[in-house]
Amino acid sequence: MSRSLSTRLSWIAALAFASGFPFGLINEALPVYLRTQGAGLVDIGRLAAITAPWSLKFLWAPLVDRLGTRSKLDWFRDIIAAGVPCGPINTIDAGVAFAAEIGLDPVVEVGPPGSAVPSVRNPITLSESPVDYRYPPPGLDEHGAEIRVWLADLT
Repeated sequence: MSRSLSTRLSWIAALAFASGFPFGLINEALPVYLRTQGAGLVDIGRLAAITAPWSLKFLWAPLVDRLGTRSKLDWFRDIIAAGVPCGPINTIDAGVAFAAEIGLDPVVEVGPPGSAVPSVRNPITLSESPVDYRYPPPGLDEHGAEIRVWLADLT
């Protein structure tokens, strides 16, 4: 058997186990455990409703297959258009690019004219008043000496 076929079969076996294991727990192990803990037969019988997704898989599987062909950016755009805030977990540059793509204008220039530096805009709007970005972030080790003195005084 080729390595590629062996790998594919291993994935199929793992997925089959992952989809069947919860079904076995709910149908076999959980009723026995609940009965030993004193649960009534009527309550245990209500567990059958939990297995409905497995029983009705043939109905919702085509929908999952159809929706599974969409890219994550398609999902994000549709969910954002519905008014639900969401976005992918990104690196900083990818997050800024995604925010710019959906129209959030994520970069703001901070500091006095001539020496302003780009920074990330605050994504939260709490009022109609515009956000004031007065001070740029400190330079590397700009306040390091003062912080080390303050830390030394704490010990």
